[in-house]
Amino acid sequence: MPKVDTAKLLAAMEQERDEIDAAIKTMNRTLQRKFAPPSGTTKRTARKTVKSASKAATKKKGRKYTKAQREAMAEKVKAAWRRKKEGS
Repeated sequence: MPKVDTAKLLAAMEQERDEIDAAIKTMNRTLQRKFAPPSGTTKRTARKTVKSASKAATKKKGRKYTKAQREAMAEKVKAAWRRKKEGS
């Protein structure tokens, strides 16, 4: 069985640990920056900013159709499918 240089192995493991620790610290800093309120804001204004952003994100976009318009569109689609089935 070959001899293992434990000193080299230990040094390599410590170096790998240091690299992993550095990566973890970098990721933590990135997360803190991403979720921190903008600089120069107080807790109250930061809360307002978050609330208004969430309201804007939940606002529904799109057109609102009347019941008659939806029924007319449904009939058009059904007719198109009927024509397609007859043609095939």
